Amino acid sequence: MKPTLKVQLRQTRKALREFCNDIEAAGIENLRSDWPDLLVTYEHAKHAMGEKHESEIIRQSYPEEKCPDCNAEPIPRWIIEGDGCQNCGHVFCVPRKND
Repeated sequence: MKPTLKVQLRQTRKALREFCNDIEAAGIENLRSDWPDLLVTYEHAKHAMGEKHESEIIRQSYPEEKCPDCNAEPIPRWIIEGDGCQNCGHVFCVPRKND
């Protein structure tokens, strides 16, 4: 008996969640240079689940997705919290609510 569409969707979502958890456990910083295609798949998986990944949240929190200090080149696609601007050294971070 073939699983219903609802069951298939639940199984697919579970597989995508497991994949994303594995990528996050390995660390984006460890995969950027050696496995860039895997990160693209990760990005697609996050979007399929209606979620954003850290790099996307960081980029979108800055006007025009550029460094606010030097307004030079666009923020790299796979930026992670704590990475610095290659032009001026500005440190990028995930936006937080003020205490």
